[in-house]
Amino acid sequence: VRKQSFTQETISWPVHDSWFQSRLAESDTLIRIAENQNGDSIGVVRFKLSEENAVVSISLAQQFRGLGLAATVLKCALQELAQTIPVRDISAYVKPENLSSLRLFERAGFVCKEQTRVKGQAAMHLVLQN
Repeated sequence: VRKQSFTQETISWPVHDSWFQSRLAESDTLIRIAENQNGDSIGVVRFKLSEENAVVSISLAQQFRGLGLAATVLKCALQELAQTIPVRDISAYVKPENLSSLRLFERAGFVCKEQTRVKGQAAMHLVLQN
């Protein structure tokens, strides 16, 4: 996860927990935890909301990667967002070398709007086409 993140330094559990608690408290952040039929947490989808826009990020637990679950998790999260919050534009930012994430977002209907930089690193700015 850290390798594909725009913030790659190692994060201690207390720092992560503090960050996560602050995200949960923010009214402009929507976090959804994906579970399988056994009730195991398999991943997380986070939306950062701004007016009628959202930036989405997704991560699956290591043991659930490569099983084709990310597409279903992302699709469910996008459907729930559309049904609950009026959002006009949904973006994602992905490192160009992260081919699996690029393919995931493209299969979900995202297209590349531009190449840009996030925290000084090359990024693809993807936008969901309706």
